[in-house]
Amino acid sequence: MWWVIIPVALILLGIYLYNNLHTRKNQIEFARSSVDALLKKRYDLIPNLNRIVSGYTQHEKSLFENLANARAEAMRYNGITPTRFKSESSIASGLGQALLLAENYPELKADQQFIQFQKTLLELEEQISAARRFYNAAINDYNNAVQTFPGNVMANLLSFKRQRYFTIPPIETQAPAIKL
Repeated sequence: MWWVIIPVALILLGIYLYNNLHTRKNQIEFARSSVDALLKKRYDLIPNLNRIVSGYTQHEKSLFENLANARAEAMRYNGITPTRFKSESSIASGLGQALLLAENYPELKADQQFIQFQKTLLELEEQISAARRFYNAAINDYNNAVQTFPGNVMANLLSFKRQRYFTIPPIETQAPAIKL
């Protein structure tokens, strides 16, 4: 009787581990696509920022050119890569600098479109932050499943590898001071 129970139990354990690894991998893909969707929304806001602010800040043109270039660079990458991290950092830094420009331009600071843009961007940045946390939580669950016994045995058999967290440079952890 035990010679039947043990192989059946091992097969069921193998099926459970296989399904568990794939479920966690799918969770990462879902989280990644959520981050990508929010970053796309951020990219779509950049031309609006340029349009709203350009009339007030003609001599700040290089900032907006750099922001547009960083946007184009980030949109070329699919997935979470170190190069994309760098592009996203440039975008976040550029957006923070652009919002800080309002301090030097009282008319811009009072512009209703700009005020609405600031609110939209701040909400979007909060959503991006939450999506990054969700993505990193999915990565953490997956990495734990891939590295702990007995999941690591199945992971090695199926060539499941650790995934990288979505990290940001330390400078980006400080929110820019924006006064409305």
